[in-house]
Amino acid sequence: GRMELARSDWSVAQPDELRLMAVLALAEAALVEGDNPTAESLSEQAIRRFESSAHPDPKDAARAHMMLGLAKQAQGLHREALESLNEAQVRYVRAMSAEHPLVRLFALNPVASWRALGESEKSDRALAEACPVLPRQFRAEAPVVPRVKDLPSRLQKNGPTETAPHPPPLLFTQCVTHRP
Repeated sequence: GRMELARSDWSVAQPDELRLMAVLALAEAALVEGDNPTAESLSEQAIRRFESSAHPDPKDAARAHMMLGLAKQAQGLHREALESLNEAQVRYVRAMSAEHPLVRLFALNPVASWRALGESEKSDRALAEACPVLPRQFRAEAPVVPRVKDLPSRLQKNGPTETAPHPPPLLFTQCVTHRP
């Protein structure tokens, strides 16, 4: 969730912003628990809330699109997943820069869908760009480091197909420590 907000941010946050953060947290929790239809529904709700918000946070919009893409990906809806994940990545780059470690990490989310759709060259390129760089951008003891290093072999062993979703350990979300 958004617990990284400073206390001063909470005092100026508007009720709509707080609701949006709550919906995003619920969507991510549903995704982690494997309740993908609920994660999809909550992500769509968050996107609608973002679009009608008076003071939207661009990172929240990116996160909502990422949650939607991951929920669709987990349901085997890879083309739809790629649309949402691409939108998320564009928004994250605008909000944080392409070099930000989380933006680079989230760039790995489409890999499973590309593989499932037979677009291995895109998948291989993303892995080749991210896997050597990301372990240097996070602390060595960060739980995400071994997951990034192990991602290529996990994809080979448990790779998705057009009709089968990727295994949950491939998720890279705001809480990058999901399921080691």
